[in-house]
Amino acid sequence: MLKRRFRLPSPALVISMVTLSLVLGGTAVAAATAKHKDAKADTKLVKKLAPSLSVKHAKTANSATSATNATNADTAGNATNLGGQPASAYMPNSAVQRGTFILSQGTTGRVLFTDGPLSVTADCTLSAGTTTVTVHLVSTVANWLWFGTLEPAAGTVQNDTRNDAGSGTFSGNTDRIDFTAPSGASMRGQDAFGVNWPSAGQCYVSAWVVAT
Repeated sequence: MLKRRFRLPSPALVISMVTLSLVLGGTAVAAATAKHKDAKADTKLVKKLAPSLSVKHAKTANSATSATNATNADTAGNATNLGGQPASAYMPNSAVQRGTFILSQGTTGRVLFTDGPLSVTADCTLSAGTTTVTVHLVSTVANWLWFGTLEPAAGTVQNDTRNDAGSGTFSGNTDRIDFTAPSGASMRGQDAFGVNWPSAGQCYVSAWVVAT
């Protein structure tokens, strides 16, 4: 009786079957399980190309130009906490007021800065040939503080003044600004002031204040 002998599949057939199974199983599986001797070279290539690669959008990221959640980001969908502090802990840009003001002789009550009942004003006067600049701190409410002094009535306090003693030459100085209303509104900062600048007969006040 003759026995039927089974032949082993040829190498070509084996390769074909493996290839077919990989195709049917998806290229993702093949890519994930493929191994070769050049893995070191691939890693080196990825590192070389990495600086030129970019991600257009990321939902989460430690550092990103734009991200829904990011530790460091130029723009972020969720950035209410900065350095562990809420956004309310930071000073808004609107709290800082600054400017350089040029006043002509005869100017009085020029308003430079305001915050609620408080304001900073300036005068530029000419009297007996003397040019004088004066910076005032003004409160429309009583019981306010000028530095450490209690002012029981609403009104004006002369904070700074400078004159040329009739010489017609430049004269300037610097000082601080510090006053507070009973409500807690306050203005604190620095001012530079003087006369005969930028032209003879003019006064200037260059200052910044933080209004809180």
